[in-house]
Amino acid sequence: LLFVRALENELAQAKKNVKVKWLDARQFIVTDDYFGKAKPQTDLIEKKCQQLLGETTEETFFVTQGFIGATIDGLTTTLGRGGSDYSAALFAEGLHADVLEIWTDVPGIATTDPRVVPQAKLIPLISFQEA
Repeated sequence: LLFVRALENELAQAKKNVKVKWLDARQFIVTDDYFGKAKPQTDLIEKKCQQLLGETTEETFFVTQGFIGATIDGLTTTLGRGGSDYSAALFAEGLHADVLEIWTDVPGIATTDPRVVPQAKLIPLISFQEA
């Protein structure tokens, strides 16, 4: 919520006529109830994304959070390791986006979490399916 206000202020100072809207990820990232490593329900995510944003015509920046979702009953869930990037991909898929860009502070995908296993190695080539 704080970032929404900061972004609004920056855009206003730059005299950009762009709206900024907060979207709670739990409104559209629908998962099963396997808490801690919930499985996304992609058909429901697409339906929710289209209902919430499919007809947006004005220039708008949407701000949301990653890593979390909710069951069909509205109980908060988490997607597990890598859940924030995964959330972005699910959101992009649900909106039929042409492009998804993820900027990160790590050089790639590793064999394991290098914070836990110092011997982790970068994977030089990986398919979308494997990732």
